[in-house]
Amino acid sequence: MLKITSALIVLALTSFRAGEPAIAKDLAGNLVSEMTYPEARQMLLSRGWKPATLPKGQCVGRPDVCAAYPETDDCAGTGLGQCKFLFTDERGLVLAVVTVGEDPLLVDSSHIERDAASGEVVQVTHVGAVDLSKFTCLPTSEESSLIKRVCFQDTRFSTQLLLLRLNSKWYQYCNVDQRTFEGLLKAPSLGKFYNARIRGNFACLPS
Repeated sequence: MLKITSALIVLALTSFRAGEPAIAKDLAGNLVSEMTYPEARQMLLSRGWKPATLPKGQCVGRPDVCAAYPETDDCAGTGLGQCKFLFTDERGLVLAVVTVGEDPLLVDSSHIERDAASGEVVQVTHVGAVDLSKFTCLPTSEESSLIKRVCFQDTRFSTQLLLLRLNSKWYQYCNVDQRTFEGLLKAPSLGKFYNARIRGNFACLPS
């Protein structure tokens, strides 16, 4: 069974809170809301995530946090005191962990920020060359005999642009509603869900 943790699909579903979705088993671990950041950081390190290497001087707002955690991308000194920390893994994913508060820093949310392997261009059937740097891509387990990769654009909108690699070929699907997208991520079998709900639907009409 293919699985993806809730930490990985927070960005993918935006307003959805998935319980046990499916794709790439245990990428980020189960970060719990209100877990302290040092606890979350240790959990991520134990699961193979590495603190991101950021340009010197990029972190602003709270010098104490910036100095203590070099993976700090941004850290507000006012309001909710939100800070964002970035981690990378061997798959080329960039994970963002957002905290609130000052002392201690408490985990508020986590999500996949982007695919660090930007600049990858693939040939999509009936479309041509597509730059994957404009998409967020989720790796799938080798257990999937049909769907090898799932890429999507920002899901804050009501419709999705979805790219699927089926075996060795890429295909594009347009106006994929969030219910269908959520169902794909949560499906025990990606291939079965694709054949039942996506295949033959969501055609991309010429502009």
